[in-house]
Amino acid sequence: MNGAYWGLTTLHLLGKLDTVDVHEVVSWIISCQHDEGGFGGNVGHDPHILYTLSAVQVLALFNKLDVIDVDKVTNCILSRFCETCCRVFLSINKYTILDLVLLNIYVRYCRPAKRRWVFFRGYMG
Repeated sequence: MNGAYWGLTTLHLLGKLDTVDVHEVVSWIISCQHDEGGFGGNVGHDPHILYTLSAVQVLALFNKLDVIDVDKVTNCILSRFCETCCRVFLSINKYTILDLVLLNIYVRYCRPAKRRWVFFRGYMG
């Protein structure tokens, strides 16, 4: 999924995205989606936030976001992947660009919903 995003974005930047069969790409992306809303890296792979991001980016590149249930994908990100993001953040034990991404997600979605996140090395949000 990630490779598809980078390759298709490169074709777009080169003005050659029209050489791709949009229906075939969109069908493949949809076949990688799981019932709870997340996307795997390929058919039969477990869903992951990075693959989900890449799937959404590719669909946006083709202006095909209408083929997915946006609420379902959003709920998957907030319920399944928020915890995963925090574990990754804490295991890295460094402040990187990931800090900004997590802080943005936390402030915009999890804090207002009063979700409990272990954030910034033990702070309970």
